[in-house]
Amino acid sequence: MDENKEEIKEEMLIDEVEAKKQFLEELKNKNKEEQKKLIEQEEAKLAAAKAAEEAKLAEEAKVLEEAKALAYKSEETDVVVAEDKSVAVNEVEKPHTKFSCNCLKASLVDTVVVGVVSIAGVGLLDLILRLIFGYYIVDYKGFFIIFMIVLLILYPVIMENTKVKETLGQKLSKKEVQERKE
Repeated sequence: MDENKEEIKEEMLIDEVEAKKQFLEELKNKNKEEQKKLIEQEEAKLAAAKAAEEAKLAEEAKVLEEAKALAYKSEETDVVVAEDKSVAVNEVEKPHTKFSCNCLKASLVDTVVVGVVSIAGVGLLDLILRLIFGYYIVDYKGFFIIFMIVLLILYPVIMENTKVKETLGQKLSKKEVQERKE
């Protein structure tokens, strides 16, 4: 009887080990299936997002083409009507979208003006410091650069808030444009 009990115990142990193995295999299979489902869902979401993005890009391209066509059409047929007279206009003032030589000239003139004012300001400040306080500026270059940066920032703001309403460079570039038109 002891032998029977031992055999039964061994069989039970073997059955438990096999049952555990089967259970673990079933869990692995379920886990793999769930991972596959999650991957498929993520791929579906990515595909939907990609399709939506492509549709949006296509719509933007279509709108852009329509805008270009409309702009081209309006450039061809610009007409101004003034008191029962219609006059064709060849050139309509449009904002500058390309590089403009006049802007470069205006900027250069403004920078030269600021440079000259900076040199004069540093010299005047050094003279005042020497005569009144007995001090002098040791590093002219450094002080000049600092003074010029401050003036480059303040010059357009000050000039545009005065009666003139524009910098000297802007004024000169407008005069050149007016002379060319005449």
